[in-house]
Amino acid sequence: MKFKLKQEKLQELLEKLIVRDIFPSSIITISKDSKTDEPVLFSIQKEGHGRAFRYLKVNKDFFIEIEECEESIEVDVDRTLNVIKKINPGTELTIETEGNKLVITGEYKELDKDGNVKSKRIVAPHISYKEPNQDILREIPFKFDGNYPVIGKDKVKIDNHFLFNLEDMKEITEFAGTVKTEYYQVTMEKDNLTIRVGDLHDFSDFVNYSPRYEMKNGGAFKLILSYAVAEVADTFRISPINCMMTTDTPAWLFEKTNEYLFGVLIPPYVPDESET
Repeated sequence: MKFKLKQEKLQELLEKLIVRDIFPSSIITISKDSKTDEPVLFSIQKEGHGRAFRYLKVNKDFFIEIEECEESIEVDVDRTLNVIKKINPGTELTIETEGNKLVITGEYKELDKDGNVKSKRIVAPHISYKEPNQDILREIPFKFDGNYPVIGKDKVKIDNHFLFNLEDMKEITEFAGTVKTEYYQVTMEKDNLTIRVGDLHDFSDFVNYSPRYEMKNGGAFKLILSYAVAEVADTFRISPINCMMTTDTPAWLFEKTNEYLFGVLIPPYVPDESET
């Protein structure tokens, strides 16, 4: 395994893998894409307790270089990310496996007033990795009907699709901190999207928020989310976010560019009788 990219690109890659501590250890694979015949890096994983699912496929255009190979490794993403944050932005990094280490090599150059190289320094973290002790997921473990996920034994089609402003999503999670909650009740009715941020009891404080959005398909639904919303909001970079939701089912949120496809499936919260 060997690829090259700038420090900020590697940091972005690691942040998408970890989803702010939900996936502290990740299995990454480099393989040939069957459609483009080019090397890609991908990681498809369930969270340790099965609550969330993360899909990341990174195309050749994301990298300066990526060598074709067929290799999978399991990396401590939390440790690696902390190391990479110490390297200067803009530094070109070469990442390759060597023995049982992931070697990340960068070169700092100091220039004189004429732009000539006056001195060089090498930084080369060596991060331990291990061989995955589980089967490697190579496909998303649920089906699609057209563009819409089909989830569970009952084969529920998640076909309410809207574009959600990322800045609004981040602001909503900040409000959750002020009222000390992890509950987000998402309601779509009569072409109006509202999000109630707050615990579900009548006596609880809450914030109602009507975000910017664009409906692409579907209609009315109601869904409560309570896990990984803030982490997902922190990880996404492209606005608007693609959101697919329906009543009392998991939510599929994703961003897609020419460089990558990144998606997270997060579970619904179904309240008990005392909360309804």
